[in-house]
Order: sequence, then structure tokens, then C-alpha cells
Amino acid sequence: MIFLLLLLILFIIILLALTAILLIFAPSQTSSSTKTLYEQPTLKLSIIIPAYNEKERLPPTLDHTIQFCDTKYGKDGYEIIVVDDASKDGTHKIVEDVKRKQVRCVRLKKNKGKGGAVAEVSHAIQRL
Repeated sequence: MIFLLLLLILFIIILLALTAILLIFAPSQTSSSTKTLYEQPTLKLSIIIPAYNEKERLPPTLDHTIQFCDTKYGKDGYEIIVVDDASKDGTHKIVEDVKRKQVRCVRLKKNKGKGGAVAEVSHAIQRL
């Protein structure tokens, strides 16, 4: 009888140990912005558009880009980041008027040029 009791206790200890191991090494099922190695990224494409005083040219560019990306990647498969490189013509308002979650505007306080604008956002994204 004591043998069976000891065997049952040993079985429970092994079961608890296995459960602990699974909890430690299994991917988290909670909704978190931090990705683990087990999760697939949801975005397939990120487009960075540097813009300096592009109020007139930006609307057709965004329209065509959104239409293409919706078709090719689906509505949740891409993002468009417009970097307003200290424009003085209200370029950022064009982006804000789009009202799509895939399209965001990052406004720089100081003009850095096309390469500088892209690099600024690329470095910020890498730090996330």
C-alpha cells in the first residue's frame, strides 16, 4: 500500500515538472506587441516614403500605392510610412486625411533630405 502511495506521489511530481517545463518554454498565447520566434509576422511589406513639400504629388502616389498593396498583400499585410521631412506646405495633412490604419505619418522637425528621412525612420523601427 505504501509502495502505491509513493508511486502516486512520484507520478504527481513528474507531472508537475513537465507542466512547469511546458509553461517556461512554450510560446505565450497572450496578446502582446512583442513577437516571439514562434509567431509569424503579420506585415509582409513596409514602405517608407520620404516627402518634402509634396502636397500636390502625394495624393495620387498614396492612392496608387494603397490600391496595389491592398490587391497584392491584403489590407493587413503592409504599412506605408510617410516621412514628412519638415515640409512647409501641409504635406502631413494629406497623410492624416487618408484615414487608413496602414498609412502613418512621421513628422521631422528639421529637414534631413531623402536619405536622412528614411534613415531616421529606419533606425526608429529597428529600436522597436
